[in-house]
Amino acid sequence: MTDTTSHDEDCDCFKCKIKTVQVSPSATPSRRKSNQKPNLGNNSWEKGIVRDGRGMPHLNPGTLEPTPIKTYVEHRHEIEEGKRKMRQASNQEE
Repeated sequence: MTDTTSHDEDCDCFKCKIKTVQVSPSATPSRRKSNQKPNLGNNSWEKGIVRDGRGMPHLNPGTLEPTPIKTYVEHRHEIEEGKRKMRQASNQEE
């Protein structure tokens, strides 16, 4: 039987090579410590802010504060009509 504990410094066996590799514990994945970050997108619905197609918040005309979704839903027709009038007025000026 050969003694596996005595190796030369120039030994090329797998056991000796693996001893020289140093890996940080944070670099090894585990089930408790996931390396993936949670997907935290810009969820305007959860924030309760109305946004247009460009991602810009809809602002109240008087206060210039973002419009809450509940207020927008309750007054949607009036708000959309006001937007339409503004677009038509800006197109006529050009």
